[in-house]
Amino acid sequence: MEHICEISSTMSYLLEETNRTTENIETGLTELDNITSGCRKSELIVIGSEVKMGNTPFLITLLRNIVYEKNISAAYFSLKQSKYLVTSYLLSNICDVEIKYLRDGKLNPSQKMDIEKALTKIDNSPLYIDDRSDLSVSDIKNSLYELRTEDHVNIDVIFVDGLNLMNYRGELCMHSDKALGLTILGLKELAKLFQIPVFVTYQMDSITRSGSEKRPFLCDLTEKNKLFSAADMMWFIYRPEYYHITEDEDGNSMLGKAEIIAAGQGANGIATVSFRRQYSKFEDRYSGFTF
Repeated sequence: MEHICEISSTMSYLLEETNRTTENIETGLTELDNITSGCRKSELIVIGSEVKMGNTPFLITLLRNIVYEKNISAAYFSLKQSKYLVTSYLLSNICDVEIKYLRDGKLNPSQKMDIEKALTKIDNSPLYIDDRSDLSVSDIKNSLYELRTEDHVNIDVIFVDGLNLMNYRGELCMHSDKALGLTILGLKELAKLFQIPVFVTYQMDSITRSGSEKRPFLCDLTEKNKLFSAADMMWFIYRPEYYHITEDEDGNSMLGKAEIIAAGQGANGIATVSFRRQYSKFEDRYSGFTF
């Protein structure tokens, strides 16, 4: 245990003349950062969405904004995709080059130049990718200790793509509520142990709510609500276009529109952003892309 003076001495940042602490890691999405004030040490943020809603592109966007743009060290654990595909999606996000052209190698000279510049910067970025499937919290912890002891690298943020595919003592989270609950607790303990934020994606069941309202909320997790109580924040991704909703009540186009619904720890609200599927990219609504 620590005496309160040892804890309070680390909180001098509260007295600084700023509205936001340097301890927080911002997502690079303005409205979301205004709601959350960024992500703090020891926080577990669960990103939930239905299948094909875009939770992997959202995580790739965070990877680009936090690691590539700000040079913050990160470990990315991909249970769904190979490390080469993760890198391809990241390049697509950075360079605005469609993933199909990256796969086929059909790039024009301008795109090749942009890719070359991005690869040079990626080579020098503090990013480590692990694409083993069927990972456990213990596996992630061991990887972080190896980076610290063998490579002398301290990781500042963790990304985990595929909570459903993680396992606890051989049981997959997608098949066992017990494994899911204990894995969430383990990820929270991991965040506290290494004093860094942990982002993890979770594929939700399809929403069967009657009526036209399809936005996901905490109540949609039903009996799993208690399993997610260890998470500091839940972010839900909602894209009207996914449900064939192309216009709002006033006739405005909803194409390319997305919402990040934040819930938990007093950071509650809805951030409106753009989704550019061809580049696996979420971005601020008014950053040059119109719906």
